[in-house]
Amino acid sequence: MKTPAIVCLSLLNLCSFATARAALPPVPEFPLPVDQQHSTTARQLAKPVLESRLLDDMESPTNWRLFGPGEMTFTTERKRDGKQSLRLTAPTKGAEPPRTPGRPFGETVARREFSNEDWSGFNRISVWVYPDLPGFKVVSLKLALDCEGTAGRSYTDGGMNFVLLRNHEWNQVTWEITHLDRKQVKALELVYRLQGNEPGATNRVCYDFDHLELQRVAPDHFRGWDVAPGEIAYCHIGYGPDDPKLAFSAPGAETRFELVDAVSRQPDWTGDTRIVKGPVDKIQVLDFSRFRRPGHYRLRLGQIESEPFPIQPNPWRITLIAGLDFFYCERCGFAVRGIHDVCHQDWRAQAAGRSLTINGGWHDAGDLSQGLVNTSEAAWSMLRLADRLDKSDPELARRFRDEARWGVEWMLKTRFGDGTRVTWATMDFWTDGIPGNVDDVVVKGSNSPFENFLAAAAEAAAARAYALSDAAQAERCRTAAEADYGFADARAGNPNLELAGAAAQSGIELWRLTKEEKYAAKAARFGEILLRCQQVEKPNWEKPLTGFFYASPERKRIAHYFHRSHEQGPVVALADLATFFPDDPRAAIWRAGVKRYGDYLLAAAAVNAPYQMCSASIYQLSENPSAADQKQIEQGVRLAEGVYLRRFPVWGDFRGNLGVLLSQATAAASAARLLSSAELRELAREQAEWTLGRNPFNGSLMYGVGHNYNPQYTAMSGDITGSLPVGIQTRLAADVPYWPPSNCYNYAEVWVHPVSRWFTLQAELAQ
Repeated sequence: MKTPAIVCLSLLNLCSFATARAALPPVPEFPLPVDQQHSTTARQLAKPVLESRLLDDMESPTNWRLFGPGEMTFTTERKRDGKQSLRLTAPTKGAEPPRTPGRPFGETVARREFSNEDWSGFNRISVWVYPDLPGFKVVSLKLALDCEGTAGRSYTDGGMNFVLLRNHEWNQVTWEITHLDRKQVKALELVYRLQGNEPGATNRVCYDFDHLELQRVAPDHFRGWDVAPGEIAYCHIGYGPDDPKLAFSAPGAETRFELVDAVSRQPDWTGDTRIVKGPVDKIQVLDFSRFRRPGHYRLRLGQIESEPFPIQPNPWRITLIAGLDFFYCERCGFAVRGIHDVCHQDWRAQAAGRSLTINGGWHDAGDLSQGLVNTSEAAWSMLRLADRLDKSDPELARRFRDEARWGVEWMLKTRFGDGTRVTWATMDFWTDGIPGNVDDVVVKGSNSPFENFLAAAAEAAAARAYALSDAAQAERCRTAAEADYGFADARAGNPNLELAGAAAQSGIELWRLTKEEKYAAKAARFGEILLRCQQVEKPNWEKPLTGFFYASPERKRIAHYFHRSHEQGPVVALADLATFFPDDPRAAIWRAGVKRYGDYLLAAAAVNAPYQMCSASIYQLSENPSAADQKQIEQGVRLAEGVYLRRFPVWGDFRGNLGVLLSQATAAASAARLLSSAELRELAREQAEWTLGRNPFNGSLMYGVGHNYNPQYTAMSGDITGSLPVGIQTRLAADVPYWPPSNCYNYAEVWVHPVSRWFTLQAELAQ
């Protein structure tokens, strides 16, 4: 039976905004079905195989080796073809706790060895896998290629690939390896990671493998600024009638394009393409901004035709419902149909002889960890968005407040009451829920002003949100917010940019709740610190930029983010100060600071035309970077001797720019709201459109929304509609988009952080 399709037309019809409140469709119940038909995996499986070569028919044990706990045998019980298959069995846990607390107990590996074979004539591996894991709702497997081109390199380079499997049936697993050096292949590893089991699920897993072969297929586009050949890159969820409407393609012979009816394929509008200089190569632009009639359409350029998309008012509602579904599916301590039962009841925190059970809230990522920063920011973003949706979409606003409550409850539950609380807890396996055995994880509480400021902001917003519906809960939140703000303020000392941003926002939220002037005064004081961190004067550079922030008022190092980002913090706080205190004598100064940063974002994004992707940051060699970081810095756009603007962050193993990009987009949208700037509003929307398909790979990064969404590393919770990965990365020192066809942490990992930023961005864009 086919999975119910929720592609552009059906989901967008379901989720479309409308002027009349009665015209809004209801918000569906969660979990949403996952449309696999329009995934990259389905598209790749459908590719014609141009050539193949059998590597192993599993009829002989020659060249197979076992590593780790468990057994490797050959069985005639199940086979895809031939007489037998290779069977790998393993326990789900070790006899001792993991060496790294909270991480898997180890790996069991079936390794097929080769004698430095040359596979360069092929670019895909295919193997058939039958998993037998009774009671498991999500089944995963890792493939790793050991060859000269991947030896000693980071997992970011694409030498590992995680796949999800349908339990109790044969699965064809394919892995495109065009991006890897394949001239001296030493081995292919089939790996089960010991990640525990839920109560009632088996504690011993079984995988059968058969028919391992090499294949040659037309490869996917995975690197560069040029648009994938034969593709039109556009925003998959559509465009507003009055918004600019751009799409991109590789230059070709065709100079006219058509906008055709999605069903009849009859032209409704035609236009001329134009060629523009991209960051590296020339890019063909399809501009249909003048077309405003609502409906469902496709773009056609010669023989190339896009998937259908709508033109309609506020097309973003689909993404809000999908993102909300993602958070629902990431709930911990709650039975989520098809994903897990009530989980982690044996997860605890300790501080000064006291102990708390800490399941609840939301799992953080592709693993099952918990973090206060992400929980606080997620709850705050949901409540902020609910405020903006109250009049236009009251049912969706209510659903956001309901989901935020799940995170707020965890924040209250994990406080020790003296400023100490759970700030981070690693969890990368399922547990049996019974305290006192090998799968228990116990974390230490800590007292951090940054985390307490973030928590206080979310708790204060929650106290306002639930004041009418649940007075007792609102009072709990108010009490916690004031106490946590006090704990943080007492330890703030001389705050840096990040801490001052959190402190200012927290003070604003407490003033909105209590109307006590002391919170307004403190928010303004922290706002002054933010402005002292900003570059105001033009530096003596060949290409001078201003408006960016330094990491502290001492202004010794420009603020950079490469993973989880808080770049929006100072700008949103300054914009809120100017919004809520317009008569304050400093309001004009706050506005000026916001405008300077907005001008910086516009100038830094211009180097990435026509995508207008926000550039990551300015880096200076005077910061004494490592040799590896210096190589990356010098790949950026030169602004002066020793000063470079990087399009993507300077980073190590933790790669993926979506957290950074959406933080910048949020800042741009907040600045646009304060300044009534159409230019900044468009810049913010362009980052959202990049995320949803208007990128060189014509791929939506939000799973289940649009089409051509890559697999994401979600080995524990499975594919979820609405999830976002850490994001598009770069390869080695290059400053060029790299989106390899390998599914691995960290770049392809499911992460709550970018979805939180997506909510905050949409709150700032909401009309």
